[in-house]
Amino acid sequence: MVFLSALVLPPQQALYYDCSRGSGEPTLQQLEIAAYPSSPIYFLNYGTGKLPLESILVVLEELRKKGNLEWLDKNKSSFLIMWRCPEEWGKLIYQWVLKNGLTNSVFTLYELSNGEDTEEEEFHGLEESVLLRALQALQQEHKAEIFTLNDGRGVKFF
Repeated sequence: MVFLSALVLPPQQALYYDCSRGSGEPTLQQLEIAAYPSSPIYFLNYGTGKLPLESILVVLEELRKKGNLEWLDKNKSSFLIMWRCPEEWGKLIYQWVLKNGLTNSVFTLYELSNGEDTEEEEFHGLEESVLLRALQALQQEHKAEIFTLNDGRGVKFF
């Protein structure tokens, strides 16, 4: 399990994400509050074993503020939780680009997440939706440009 929130709740309460349910480090998980407690997120109150919904929503909102959560609906009943925020993934990708002298290079999204050149990188195997968010963060910083190809999307790094 991975401890997700230490600052939001009192010390006797915690929010955990169960990484053992998938293979390797999760990067993105879609969850619904209604699925609790059978979801891979455990909301623990060391006194009673279960957090009230209000506390759960406070934790989730803090994760959203940090960029690790996106609400999927206006009712805040369904959300995406991300192991790293898109900006962090973008930094890792751009560090790889700089380290390998790949500025002014063009890649497909598939090459970045599944190519042989990235096999040793933390972002290898990253889900396309998270990869796209990371590249959009880099595009906002003028470090990359995303474009559409006949068979998918590509990116050029600056």
